[in-house]
Amino acid sequence: MTMFFGALYRRFARKQLSEWSVEIRRRRPDAVRDAQDTLREECERERFLQYLFHRQWFALKEYSNAGGVQIIGDIPLYVNCTSSDVCAHPGIFKVDEDLAPLGKGGGAPPIFSVRRVSSSKAPYTGGMLYSATGTAGGYGV
Repeated sequence: MTMFFGALYRRFARKQLSEWSVEIRRRRPDAVRDAQDTLREECERERFLQYLFHRQWFALKEYSNAGGVQIIGDIPLYVNCTSSDVCAHPGIFKVDEDLAPLGKGGGAPPIFSVRRVSSSKAPYTGGMLYSATGTAGGYGV
């Protein structure tokens, strides 16, 4: 899904998911099949780039671990509305029927700023992830 999504994202000029064609946004089988055929080469390029990233990431992680440094992460509570996560599982994010965010996400302001940081992130609807995907923290596919 992420390779196809990346190709679609570029095809739709990096616009918000809610601005993509309804057929693709709703994942209608004929439209998806046509787009997959059209974007086959771009999907293969994306697959290769992800392969390179995966190799480089694990080489870095292995190197870091050998030096006593552990790389850890956290679970994002806000996900970009134009992401494969929102496209594949809109029910676990606070988005409308057009996959536009309901409200705005944000974070704490930078230390020297009086403004709140605002963005077009889709808040995650916590408890729904397990029931929607059948796993405790992933797609289950």
